[in-house]
Amino acid sequence: SFCKALHSLTCRGTCMVLDDKVMPLSRSWCLFELLQTFEMSSDPAATSPNTSASMLGRSSITLDPGFEFQIITHGGVLNTGRASMDVALSIGKALAQIDLENATASRKEDADMIKSCVKKFPGGFPHVNSLLKEKIANVMLIMQATVNKDIGQLRVDLTGKTEEAAGDAEAAEDIMENELQSPEVAHPGAPTRHVTAL
Repeated sequence: SFCKALHSLTCRGTCMVLDDKVMPLSRSWCLFELLQTFEMSSDPAATSPNTSASMLGRSSITLDPGFEFQIITHGGVLNTGRASMDVALSIGKALAQIDLENATASRKEDADMIKSCVKKFPGGFPHVNSLLKEKIANVMLIMQATVNKDIGQLRVDLTGKTEEAAGDAEAAEDIMENELQSPEVAHPGAPTRHVTAL
């Protein structure tokens, strides 16, 4: 099952594949998988209680500071800054309005069980909504920095004026470096064994 695969010692993170309408987040089971991903993260606010531990027959879940959460689109990986800006903006706008408590499942008992798990998570639905929106906000910063860097280089290529463009590129590099320190953003060259997709 996804739950067991996610908590395997060889799993290094979760990929969430989103369209511009963020349809997966309207499904209760995707919400549950997202909740487990947050539990696995190093966020101190997301470490207790382990709502999925009982499903694995464990008393608790081992946290992994390097556990990654990546957002994938048809145009690329948003976390790397190399994806469609139009799609990224559409996803950001959709997530700004989303309330995960509205997620549904084909079986009502499944939806009720998952909602109960989320409510046991510190801060409940408001906090899970906030965590997701914070992560996409960080990704948008990376996208912005990448675009600024590319535009700066293009200005150099077009005009030959390097001083102002170099300043823009340096600022973009600073943003990307700061954001890539976050555990939910993949670090280039970091050892990756496998990532579980939602």
